[in-house]
Amino acid sequence: MKRIVLSIALLCAAVPALAQNSPAPAPAATRHTTPTEQRAFTDATVKAAAGDSDAMLRLGEMYWYGDGPPLDREKADTLFRQAAKAGNPGAAAALRLTPERQVHLADIAYWSGGITARQLTGAQFNCEGPAFPPYSDIRVDAVKVVKSYEAYRGCYNNYVEKLFGDLPTARRIPADVALLMSEDEFEQAARHIDKLVASTVADLQRISAPVLAERDRWVERSVAYITTQELRRQTTTAASQMNDRACNGGGHCP
Repeated sequence: MKRIVLSIALLCAAVPALAQNSPAPAPAATRHTTPTEQRAFTDATVKAAAGDSDAMLRLGEMYWYGDGPPLDREKADTLFRQAAKAGNPGAAAALRLTPERQVHLADIAYWSGGITARQLTGAQFNCEGPAFPPYSDIRVDAVKVVKSYEAYRGCYNNYVEKLFGDLPTARRIPADVALLMSEDEFEQAARHIDKLVASTVADLQRISAPVLAERDRWVERSVAYITTQELRRQTTTAASQMNDRACNGGGHCP
């Protein structure tokens, strides 16, 4: 099963069979089913026909969510009522699914495709980018620029971590809404949210790209300037030393 369902596993002893005749072969489950799901569907169908109330509940959930067989909530509610009549303690909650779904149809539509990236993130990116000078020629200035960039990077990383972190897609959908979604609706919502996350990350990368580019240019210009100045200093020093040696040797000195 792809989702956590409502079934309460064997809390009660099996009730006597309601039907004495041999059960009919189980119909084939629909698309998207794995061999494991097909076996689970067949097993639940056979046991439900034999009067197993837990199997009735499980089979009803499969039909209600479209998790294996074709989605059929009318058939699911019939199975839930049969499980309730047989005394299954989980049937009452299952019977509330359909009326609760009607109340939350707008929420289901919202999470299945209506929610926007801004609504998903709940906050606007407002980290202020650092101001890079053309170059920095002394250590004090360079340290100030680096600290300004580190503050921006920390703000950026905190924003991304707060938005996404390790939260999986399924956890973003409120549990009470996810419980009322079919398998197809849930998968559609997950795909939609994944697209929003990817779009938001792409926007953040687009926003930060100029900052990173300007940082790289600042580093390059600063290194070039400092290197040039150091070469000039070394050249001047060497020339001065040569002049001193010439003077000390009795040559003409200005």
